[in-house]
Amino acid sequence: MKLGFSVILCFLLIAVDGRGLSVDDSFSNGFISLYKDSQVVDLFDNNTNLLYNSETLWVVQFYSHWCGHCQRFAPFYKELAESISAWSPIVKFAAMNCADQSCDKYQVQGTPTIRIFHPRTAPNSLDSTYFGFNLPVKSDEEYFLDILLYNLAVVTGKGVNLPVNLNTISEVPSPDKEDLSQMFTTLPETVDYAAFIFEQEGKHSVGKKILLDMNKLSDVVPVFRVNFHDPSSRQWKLLANPSMAIIDREGNILEQVDGWGMDADRRRFTNILKSYAEGNEGKTSIPESRVTFPSTTMYTVPDKVYPAVKDEVFMSDLEKAVEYSLMKEVAMQPVLDQMKLQALVYYIETLLNFFPNMRPPLKSFLISLREWPVQMRYAAISHTDYKFKVNELSQFYQPFAATPLDWEGCAGSHSRFRGYPCSLWTLFHTLIVSASDKDPAFHYGGVSTVANSMIGYVSNFFSCRECADHFSSHVSQLGYLPHTGDQSILWLWTIHNTANLMLAGDQTEDPTRPKIQWPNAQNCPACRTNGNRWMPMLKVNAELWNQSEVLAYIKNIYSKENLTQNVKNMTSNDQIQKILNELKEKTDLDNSLDFERAQDNIMNYCRK
Repeated sequence: MKLGFSVILCFLLIAVDGRGLSVDDSFSNGFISLYKDSQVVDLFDNNTNLLYNSETLWVVQFYSHWCGHCQRFAPFYKELAESISAWSPIVKFAAMNCADQSCDKYQVQGTPTIRIFHPRTAPNSLDSTYFGFNLPVKSDEEYFLDILLYNLAVVTGKGVNLPVNLNTISEVPSPDKEDLSQMFTTLPETVDYAAFIFEQEGKHSVGKKILLDMNKLSDVVPVFRVNFHDPSSRQWKLLANPSMAIIDREGNILEQVDGWGMDADRRRFTNILKSYAEGNEGKTSIPESRVTFPSTTMYTVPDKVYPAVKDEVFMSDLEKAVEYSLMKEVAMQPVLDQMKLQALVYYIETLLNFFPNMRPPLKSFLISLREWPVQMRYAAISHTDYKFKVNELSQFYQPFAATPLDWEGCAGSHSRFRGYPCSLWTLFHTLIVSASDKDPAFHYGGVSTVANSMIGYVSNFFSCRECADHFSSHVSQLGYLPHTGDQSILWLWTIHNTANLMLAGDQTEDPTRPKIQWPNAQNCPACRTNGNRWMPMLKVNAELWNQSEVLAYIKNIYSKENLTQNVKNMTSNDQIQKILNELKEKTDLDNSLDFERAQDNIMNYCRK
């Protein structure tokens, strides 16, 4: 009889998507995208097959919605995808949120990462092309367009036939009316106009871009590239490189348009061609100006001033930081070599030693995870092996079963704001305060254990690589590592405020929680005043601070006594009851007597 109940219980555990059961579980409420309502295709674990055995050249960005660099890059990536939307289906843009999806199988080590996937890529992970080809992350439209043209030339050379021919035509047409009219006999009857773009060969090809812009209109206004430097081109009496000539079915040269030798030629020529395709005979609005200077967004006073928020630390945010870091970020590393494993073990030991009020399931989970690399003598392991092990330990110990799904103190006004980065800062502030009076490294003048742990974690695992680089830069600029408890608290406080100063007014800033020099004057008025004229003030980021008051305030906020305990210690019965309740909701068995009897039997069995 007991065996039967055990089987039922195991079934329930498997049937219900329990909290924190898998590395691949979403760490947010539903899928979060920075690219909704745009030309960028959202990729999920269940539709990445789009990238393989496809006739499309895919550009894919792997990002994390909370990553500041990713958020700043998103508007450019959207505009880039929009600017070549007419190139579809030859070229398409996509993006995958690594905070929600399994980017580790693509060996993505940091975000943002951009990869290009060639047409007809085989879904074979043993072939290096399966993972795509890395592209630099830079906000330069012409750079990306040139890279795309280069890759299209590469795949054409490998036998992929594109819907449009991007090469120059073999023979330069004569400007003679009869010859031009004769050309239309080889074109579809739907064609009333055709265009020649004369240009020199090179990577900055306006003609190739226009051919792709017009690829869906090629049955109305076909475009042909012509070598500007071919001797036969001289009979056209061209004045500029590039130049465009438009002819009609009777062989008339309707107009010759001189290029300006600038990026604007693409838009200008395309607008004229689309006018012919739409039956407007080339009549367009005023051409774009020769030079368009980008506008500079100035940081101004926000329209709404939000009241100061009480500084408070929630246990749920600390646990969610640990959960995401170990279950998601570390798992993104393609290979955990000896150096990374040592950094991981050091991080886990720091958590075990200084995480305040740690619940037993979390402690047991961390101990087992720490011992695993040690027992293997730090032999390199793959992300697959790590995921399997961390999932196994998570299922066994259920360390995050009681951890709330939503952020509390680190909640943002939008899903892309705050969240994990906020919680990681909070976690390390809490650890460094907890360690300030018991870190054994201080007894012999060593560097703060928490500081070393944070540097090791950020440099090896923090997936927003630009953020990691900025953190390393702030540490270097500070010029020292802390050797005492108070010094370590002020060290991290200074680095965090330096990061806030850099990001103030940035588009990644939550408008309801602006980046300030923390703490604010309302929450800690004594932090910016000097009650003792003999006590020197500390200058940080051009502001004067009362060092002793700042220390006292930080210790108070991050002390374990003031930690808001919003995570309930769950017994085995609590966990089973939670699973049963979730099963009841998902199966719509509210009024089922059979379910009620089964629930009573299971709970009675568990109480024995």
